[in-house]
Amino acid sequence: MIIKHFLILGAGASYGARGVGTGLPKPPLGADLAEYLELWLDANNPDNLKELERVDMENERCPNYSSPGLWQDDTDTRLEEFLAKAKKLGFEIAAEELWRKDRELAKSLNLLMAWSMLTGKSCSFPEHPDRFDNLLQLSDFSDELAVITLNYDLLLEEAVQRLSAEPDHAYFYPGLSKLTGRIPIFKIHGSINWLQHYPLARSASNSVAERMVRENPPMTLSGPDKVPDTQQEYVPTGERTNLIAELKHDGSARNPILGIYAPGKPIPYNCKCIGRVRSKCLKIVDENQDADVTIIGVHITKPGDDPRLDEVLDALGGLNGEKRYVGPDENDRDAADNRGFRADARYLHELIKDNDCP
Repeated sequence: MIIKHFLILGAGASYGARGVGTGLPKPPLGADLAEYLELWLDANNPDNLKELERVDMENERCPNYSSPGLWQDDTDTRLEEFLAKAKKLGFEIAAEELWRKDRELAKSLNLLMAWSMLTGKSCSFPEHPDRFDNLLQLSDFSDELAVITLNYDLLLEEAVQRLSAEPDHAYFYPGLSKLTGRIPIFKIHGSINWLQHYPLARSASNSVAERMVRENPPMTLSGPDKVPDTQQEYVPTGERTNLIAELKHDGSARNPILGIYAPGKPIPYNCKCIGRVRSKCLKIVDENQDADVTIIGVHITKPGDDPRLDEVLDALGGLNGEKRYVGPDENDRDAADNRGFRADARYLHELIKDNDCP
């Protein structure tokens, strides 16, 4: 695979894609994440919805609301307690403690993250044209592009689809099976549309159930934390509504494969999936030594806080092409400069404007 340009995106890029002047709600940055999730959880609480809205929440075919599971078995109360702590301590510090002490709630937190990025009242990630559409039309990114993103959301993928004559083949995820497309997208911390293929054998016929058991992926424990891993994942095709339907349906596709938003980004499910994506990403970088690199809106943590990001930045920093970091934060620019990237203090909208994008 020949790549001329690697585009690396962080939370600041999603924020900038929908920032001032777009008229769109702004996705939260890390410092605002706990408050955002708290507001979303309250706004979509079934007790606060009208009767018809609660009916829609139960309806698998209605994409306007999540499923009601987050508000069952006292899960919402426990999440609210965590989010209150996260606002005081900082999200990553609180999430690190949560991962150590209550992994089941940590998994519910990831599900809350996924739903809040997909649908519901006060969702700041609605599907809509934004500055990612403009960014992808810049000449630097128009041909033989690969995207590496730390973000869980689908804003980049949806922009790629809007610009493609064949939306279902606009992009693909190297490392995930049976997927092909034009632009490779490496999501090294996972994605809200990567669902764990979970063993399921539900049938009125014993013979059918037995066959399903044989065909299902085995559930094993893997990774340094010995977490459940089926070694298979499922990515719903088509629009966001298909993903919402899959998450609401009690079938064999469950549990978004995301890193916990904590130091090290531990993976609750299918860590081998993330491992394959990481390996493919590093391999493609190594095979394209003359490619250029543009990093936008990535918070560069101190070494060791995010090992996957460290590996990617080290690999990209060794390339021969032009390497630049775009972002307004002086500390991040200094960290990027120390890693061999030319610092550029512009915001995303300034980068687009200065390149005279249509």
